[in-house]
Amino acid sequence: MSPDPKLAEPIARATADRYGALSTSKESLSCGRALDVAAPREGEDVVDLGCGRGGDVARAAERTGPRGSATGVDGNERMLAAATELLAGRSNARVVKSDLSAVDLPSGCADVVVSNCAINHAPDKAAVYREVHRLLRPGGRFAVSDVVSEEPLPESVRKDPAAWAACYGGSIPETDYLAAIADAGLRDLEVVRRTEPYDKGGVLVHSITVTGRRPGPGASMRLSRHAILAPVPGRDQVLLVQPLTGQAALLEAASAHALEGLAAGGSLPDDLPADTLREAGFVVESDDQDRAFVEAARAEWQVEAAKTPTQLVVVPSFGCNLACTYCYQELFDPATAGLITPEAVDAFFAYVDRHHAGESPRPYVTLFGGEPLRDTPAHHDRIRRFLDGSRARGMEVAVVTNGHDLPAFLPLLSSGPVKEVQVTLDGPAALHDRRRPHAGGAGTFDRIVTGIDGLVAAGIPVNLRVVADRENLPALPELATFAASKGWLDLPSSRFKTQIGRNYELFGCASRQDKGALFDRVELWAQFVEMAEVHPVLRRFHQPRFHGIGHLADTGELPAPNFDACPAAKKEWAFGPDGGVFGCTATVGHPEHRLGSFFPTSSRDEAAIARWQGRSTLSIPACDGCALATVCGGGCGAIAWREHGTPIAPDCRPVPALYGLGARHYGLGA
Repeated sequence: MSPDPKLAEPIARATADRYGALSTSKESLSCGRALDVAAPREGEDVVDLGCGRGGDVARAAERTGPRGSATGVDGNERMLAAATELLAGRSNARVVKSDLSAVDLPSGCADVVVSNCAINHAPDKAAVYREVHRLLRPGGRFAVSDVVSEEPLPESVRKDPAAWAACYGGSIPETDYLAAIADAGLRDLEVVRRTEPYDKGGVLVHSITVTGRRPGPGASMRLSRHAILAPVPGRDQVLLVQPLTGQAALLEAASAHALEGLAAGGSLPDDLPADTLREAGFVVESDDQDRAFVEAARAEWQVEAAKTPTQLVVVPSFGCNLACTYCYQELFDPATAGLITPEAVDAFFAYVDRHHAGESPRPYVTLFGGEPLRDTPAHHDRIRRFLDGSRARGMEVAVVTNGHDLPAFLPLLSSGPVKEVQVTLDGPAALHDRRRPHAGGAGTFDRIVTGIDGLVAAGIPVNLRVVADRENLPALPELATFAASKGWLDLPSSRFKTQIGRNYELFGCASRQDKGALFDRVELWAQFVEMAEVHPVLRRFHQPRFHGIGHLADTGELPAPNFDACPAAKKEWAFGPDGGVFGCTATVGHPEHRLGSFFPTSSRDEAAIARWQGRSTLSIPACDGCALATVCGGGCGAIAWREHGTPIAPDCRPVPALYGLGARHYGLGA
């Protein structure tokens, strides 16, 4: 229902005043994640109605790339000024001043229209959705997050300009809202997210995210909303992946573009048989087919997840004998540097007996730090206790060590049951010693190499880790050549493997860490791929996963879909030296993430545990409808907490870019 025409001007003025003041604020103005749900692809044209400060326009421009575009529409001068400043330098992004019910853009200019908590301000919502229909090309799609009312609003609220400006005075019941969309000729409507009701100004409202599309001419076949198109760098090819069915195909770029055009009534080229595309799940005729893929994949994921053993990470001490330039635990309380007591070790195993005794497959213990292997009588005693207690319960033990005192522990570790030992070398000797010196200033490289040789001789599996950033990645070929000269790369992967961990900032930077040296994920692996093409030894040294493309290259199959990449409080638990229980290695020792105690008394914060255990792409609102969700699994809950203040939020990963790099690195289709 539209307001009294006499109120139109006061409502517009109140809304302009509120949003003008918010143009320089960092306050969130959204009520959903419409852009993530719409999941614009490279080469698409996106229009954001009510773009505000332009954040989603910038994100859309990144996703669509130089072949696509992102246009923000807003009527507030100060918001447009902020957006223009944010978008400066982006050739594929712009803003337009216009009323949402009569947008100053040509018809059929958009593949995707999005809007986030803006249309509720429009007096004539049906007119706005007629504009959505007009702006979309045939087959184009939209995703809108907005506020709707539980019941028709009382007249006092409908006539209050301040209520309209505050995002609830213009809200209408959800059924009326959806009817306005349908009346505009938009189809395949689906409410993909609906919040619980909440109070705004004395009335109950809730937020929804609704998707749909403008009907296209001809056949209804379209690209599945879960299919991912990943351009391969340096090649005029695109990797097409359907993670829900485990299918992948390498296409010429023109064929991939034709698939994108199906929804707008385009036709398939001769080299893409429709039956083959349907069988692989790359194309569908309805949203019901996409939903069926999700349900089947979810069932498969639950089966696979049940096969994963629980990791019980124990930190005997946060104390360490190295002085690394990027210590992640430098910010923790120095009081936690003490060594776990024998009584606390006994209490840990009592906790395991109480909470993990019946698990199959059997859990395993990982000794973490700080540094668990320090050559003192007390440390030897505690490691022996952990080995003995694990052996008695049929559990293996993994060890994460800096390797400095590893030789002194070889006799004890050789007695088992040791699953693997992870050791870090950050480059050839001089570079490693500069980054990871002993606390006394001496180098550590030679001692660590001696320890690795000892592990190899004892038949204990080695996991060699490199913490990579801009300082040491260029020296990786030299380290790989050294590993080859030692014969380590001739060992089977069951006895020697490597991992390259991206140096990053979690809860803060260490005092000596150079933030400018940190890679993002794409930068790191793009440089690795380029280096491996020049230095073939890197292909022997490390086989990157690239979100399953490595597995595809090795076995011919993609891994199962992943609805949950965060194992915290599910398939991983962590235990501090002070008796604290935490969800994972990323949160252990952080007081805000404490989930209970195992010593001196045993207790669990079941409400906090439930929040972590409930985290998956099925519970994270921003993951609804995202094509990448079943690949990235929602990412890391600890990083999501750092970025959003809650683990029920996404840590998004650049899946298409990594897919493309993986296809290039492993020579798929070459």
